[in-house]
Amino acid sequence: MFQNIRKLFLLVILGFTFSAALSAEGLVDVAVIGGGCAGLSAAMVTSEHGFNTIIFNGPMPGGDLNVKTEVGNWPGITFNWGNNIIPKLLKQTNKFGAKILHESVVKIDWAQKPFLLTTNYGNEYKAKKILIATGTKERLLEVPGAAENRVKLLYNSDIHRDLRRYNSQARGQKIAIIGGGVDAIKKAYYAVKARAAEVHLFVRGTQLNLPPWRKKFINKKSDIVKVHFNHDVSKIESLGEQTTRLYFKNGSLSPFDAGLVVVSAGRVPRSDLFKGHLDLDQKGLIKVTQNTQQTSVEGVYAAGDVTNVSGPQPQAGIAAGDGMRAGYAIVDALISEKM
Repeated sequence: MFQNIRKLFLLVILGFTFSAALSAEGLVDVAVIGGGCAGLSAAMVTSEHGFNTIIFNGPMPGGDLNVKTEVGNWPGITFNWGNNIIPKLLKQTNKFGAKILHESVVKIDWAQKPFLLTTNYGNEYKAKKILIATGTKERLLEVPGAAENRVKLLYNSDIHRDLRRYNSQARGQKIAIIGGGVDAIKKAYYAVKARAAEVHLFVRGTQLNLPPWRKKFINKKSDIVKVHFNHDVSKIESLGEQTTRLYFKNGSLSPFDAGLVVVSAGRVPRSDLFKGHLDLDQKGLIKVTQNTQQTSVEGVYAAGDVTNVSGPQPQAGIAAGDGMRAGYAIVDALISEKM
């Protein structure tokens, strides 16, 4: 009990001592790399406790949730759009004085303490603690013809940026969707609502990675939506403006001609900057201890979809919770260093 009172007293002192503005040496208590659910939630905790916190928004402010994608499992909300949730988190974080920088961290001097971070603008910042919340990015289709015919392929991000256009393009079309996860099914659902003529899902494996209620949609719309298992795309070919041809390494439908091709082939972690410095698993996810979100380097934490903890369960609510847990672990570490 005495220890808790001591911590509380110290937090009050720290609240007056630490400013949200950068020091003359560019030193901050906490540098958060990534401005999505995990990063904002962590920054909310550290800044609320009086610790000088900056957030590097990076190339995608608000993270992947800050696009017009539907969110049906955010705690307390039955349905919302991602770009409505992020501003609310941002407002909470701003309330406690965290500073948001529209820069990307491109280099970290891991040997120097405090850590030295360099951004894409050449600016340098020193931080006592680092929280990595860089999330994931779309897995690109890496087969012959995919890059050359990029304009003929619609990725999830393309559709989220302009759902109305996708609906217009899908009407009356024979659509091929590469993937069998939740995002792929969402695109099939949109296509059916837009009155597509046919929707074909090509899945590499032998089953759909879906909750039962989404499988019901597939069964209900089996006259329009066809699922083809064991179909791994091997080549993309353009047959003029209206048709794209898919070839497969296996499966019975090779080649397959479609009027519209959607790629929803999963996601990969944004962890390239940390390779060789932090322990990563075979998928490139950052390894952390679940109770503290601590990485293999002391003073460096990670949260959200870029970690091996949240990665297998990429949900916004889980990322936010992991971010808060990391925030409290960082607060505890900073307080201990002051005692």
